[in-house]
Amino acid sequence: MLGINLKKPSHFPFQKRSTASKGKEFVIDCVEGALSSSYAYSNEMLQSKKDMMINYNLRADILDERDVEQATNPWGIAAIVNQ
Repeated sequence: MLGINLKKPSHFPFQKRSTASKGKEFVIDCVEGALSSSYAYSNEMLQSKKDMMINYNLRADILDERDVEQATNPWGIAAIVNQ
């Protein structure tokens, strides 16, 4: 069962070893390493696609006000208007 061992590998374990030494723990480490790599890649891809769509929209003269607000006011501080 996955997740039995407490360590969470962020990479694949050393592969150049004898077949006899590749046991159940080795297989679990390989699967968990692949899963952690795919999750990291997925997050990077989502951000990359978002940035790509923003750039395509800017090229087509489509301006998203939320992007402008985030760039000009990243902390969401409301302006004080004198009355």
